[in-house]
Formats: sequence, C-alpha cells, structure tokens
Amino acid sequence: MPDSAMWTSAFHEAGPVLPEDVHHTRRVVLSGPPGSGKTTAAAALGRRLGLPVLRLAPRPQDARVPCAGLLELALALPALPAARELTAGLDEAAGRPDSPDDAGSALRLRRRTAAVLREAPPMTLVVDNAQWLDPASAAVLGWALRLAPDLPVIAAGRGRSPGPAGHWCGEDAHAVRVPPLTAPQVAALLAPYRLTPREVTRVHTHSGGNPALALALAQARSGTPAVPACEDDPVLPSAARRLVGEWLDTVSEEVRKLLTLAALDDRPDLDLLSELTGPAAERLLAEAEAAGLVDLRQPDGTVRFTASAIGTELVARLPGHARRLLHARLAGAGRDGVRRDRHAALAADADDPRSAHRAARAAVHARQRGDHALAAELSLLAARRTPHDDGELLTERALTAVRDAAHYGDLPRGRAAVRLVLDHDTTPAQRVDALVALIDASGQHLHSADELFAAALHAAAGRPDLTARILIRQSIWANVNEGDPHRACDLAGRATALAEAAGDTTTA
Repeated sequence: MPDSAMWTSAFHEAGPVLPEDVHHTRRVVLSGPPGSGKTTAAAALGRRLGLPVLRLAPRPQDARVPCAGLLELALALPALPAARELTAGLDEAAGRPDSPDDAGSALRLRRRTAAVLREAPPMTLVVDNAQWLDPASAAVLGWALRLAPDLPVIAAGRGRSPGPAGHWCGEDAHAVRVPPLTAPQVAALLAPYRLTPREVTRVHTHSGGNPALALALAQARSGTPAVPACEDDPVLPSAARRLVGEWLDTVSEEVRKLLTLAALDDRPDLDLLSELTGPAAERLLAEAEAAGLVDLRQPDGTVRFTASAIGTELVARLPGHARRLLHARLAGAGRDGVRRDRHAALAADADDPRSAHRAARAAVHARQRGDHALAAELSLLAARRTPHDDGELLTERALTAVRDAAHYGDLPRGRAAVRLVLDHDTTPAQRVDALVALIDASGQHLHSADELFAAALHAAAGRPDLTARILIRQSIWANVNEGDPHRACDLAGRATALAEAAGDTTTA
C-alpha cells in the first residue's frame, strides 16, 4: 500500500470535501470503500474539535472476540480507576465463560464502561475500522454513550451509512459518505509523480477518485503508463489488485458474479443483467451501489463502475474458459446485433478465423453508426485473431484498427495495432501510415516521441514523399511541444522540398 506519510501529507492537500456542518457535529459516522480516506478524514475532523484524540482501531480478528473493543478502550486509559475496574471485569468474565450470571455481567460492563467515559478527560473518541468493532462492544458502547451526550465521537468504517435504526455512536449521528476525489484533487495527490495531464486523467478514471487506488496505480508506473496498456488486456499492479479485492469483498459472492457479467459487456444495463440473472438483478445492483462499486444514475440507463479498475480486476480473475462461457451467455442474451457479434467473437477460440471475421464485420457496423469506441475494440480484436500466415489481410485489419483507435483517441489500442503492423512483413507505406496515424492521434500527449519519429523515418528511408509526411509532423512537435520555432521552420522547409520533389502537393 502507499507510504503512509506521503499518503497523509498528499491527502491533506487534496481533500476530501466534507459537508461544512460536519465540522460542528459531536457525533459523526464516516463510511466509504477501502482506500477512500476515511481514516485521514476522521483524524482531520478530530483535530478540528481542538481536543485530544483517543483512537481505537480494531482489526479483522477482533470482530470475533467479544468485548475486544471495550478492552482496547480500557487499556488506552490505564490511569483511570474505572478503566482498571473494566479491565478486571473483562478478565473475570473471560475466566468464567459458562457463568449463569450473564445478565449481571452485562449490566456491570455497561456500568463500568459508562464510568470510564465519565471519568475520562476531555477528548474526542475516534473508532477507526468500525466495521470490525465486535458486536458486544458496540452494544455496550452504544448504551454508555447515551449517558455521555457531550463526548465527541467519530466512527469510520466500510460499507453503507447507518439506516433508520441509527448507529451505536448515537441515533442522531451525522452520517457522511466520504466522497471520491475530483480530477483536480487527484492531480494534486499525484503531483510528486510528475505524470502528464492525460496520465492523471486515466488514473482518475481507473481509480474513480479513490485516493489509495490512485496512488497504487501511480506508484506502479516505473516509466510506463499507470494503467493497463490496453483495456482488453488488463493487468493491475499487485497493490491495486489487493485494494480492489478488499473493496469487492464488501459485497456478497452473488453480487460479484453479477458485476463480472457487467464487466464483460461494454454497455451493461438492467435489462441485460436481469435477462441473465433474473429478478434478483435489481437488488444485487442496489447492494453494489451501496458499496460504492457502481453508479446507476447514468442518463442512458447503463451500469457504470465507479472505478474502471473494478471491472478490470473482475475480468482478470476469470480463467480463459470461464470467460468464453460468460461471453457466450451474453451473446445469447444481447438484443443489439453488433454487441452480440462482439460477445460471440470473444466466446470463440482465439485461433478460430471465423471469430476474426465476425469481429471485423461488427467493427464495420459499429463504425457506420458512430460507435467509435466499440469499433476501435472490435477492429483490434479482428486484427489480433487474423491468422499470421495471411499477412495481407492481417496488415489491412491492423491498419484499420490503427485508424479506428486514432479516430476515437484510444492511444493504448492504437499502439497495440501499430505493433501488429510493425511486427509483420509490411511495405514502407503501410508502416508509415500506421506510425503517422498514431502520431496524429497522440497530439501533445505523445509518449517516446523521439523513438516513434525515428522508427517512422527509418520506415520511410529512400521515399521522399513518406519522409515529408513525417518531417512536417516533427515540425509541429518542435514548435508546440519543444517551443523551438527555428527548428520547426527548418523541418517544415525540408518537408516542403521533399514533398515538391515527390509531387505531393497536399503535404507541400
């Protein structure tokens, strides 16, 4: 997980933005998914009250130990006679597990806990990881805190906000779901990593504004994009996988199965998921939404993951055979012909040339109706599944994939398609076409510009018309990105001369 000191410092700079009235409330319940910043927000709220903070932080194993939370409270205040009495009472109860005096023990625990809170010096009680506070401690604390209405309490835990029945820290507690970071806040959080604006945008999308997840993605960069090279070939860093796994563990296995189906479709909606899983789909999606995994408030009715890394992880968990079976189910349930073809192609064996043909056909239809994101995915799938011994068709489909990706601005897929062109026996014009399309689509966000221009010039060697096309793009790059107008003019002049010599009036 991210370094705690860096995380705390950066998070104080970045957010989150909590409602202003929370800062003047004595009882607050903070909720949110793993990594959302509940601990940092609770600490910040505690400091703003201007009182010493007593922090309890139960762990998963404590949830199974009755009164573990009460013992932690007593041991945190060893100077208080009431705390020592509470500790002794807990030891006594542990030594007589079969005692018939259960009601008397419960009453003594309540009395002693109330005495601890009454004798304690002015403080703010912060219970972090409140989801792991054992039920016995929660019940006793809930009763004792009613007798100490002036004691500020902040509880921070995973999951949904308390319902109508209230919370153990007070029925009138102010319930706040810690919001995700905005794009500017993520940019501030990741400032030490010196990412490009486009990389920051991708990390924000992939993390959904979850601070710990954004940091895990950024820390794994090591000179490469902080998110998967291509959305259909996902690889999350190990720290990000662990965090997303913890997030997914907050819902039932039934919900995870439904979300896996949603992750395999590019535009899942309630109708599709109900067709596959029955009437329980709505209830399961509501559980996923309460856990912050999905956003169901999309204008087009689709189910959107709050962080695209969630879908990435769900798909990555599937073995190949299981993934193909689920795509086959989605193909059978789908009502859109293009998307049925997509699922049918993904359900087929990768070596089956019919799947390549089906993907190419679906890409044409997607392109015709203006669905360029789907066209980029399908045309790359068609190129990847074209037999390598059919070099001409593979090159044609790869070039189509480059253009589709460039049209949509999908640089990861554009790079993947360019590699297919460069890795096969193609003509100089085809290689330059692919590289120029990627350069044009990249704009100011071109990665490894020197290497890419060098590869294009190598492919164009001996062809003045092709070389001119590259030089004019180098000229633009020099002027806009490098701020070197003299070099830009020189490159543009050389491009003009070559284009005129080759009769290429458009480039000239």
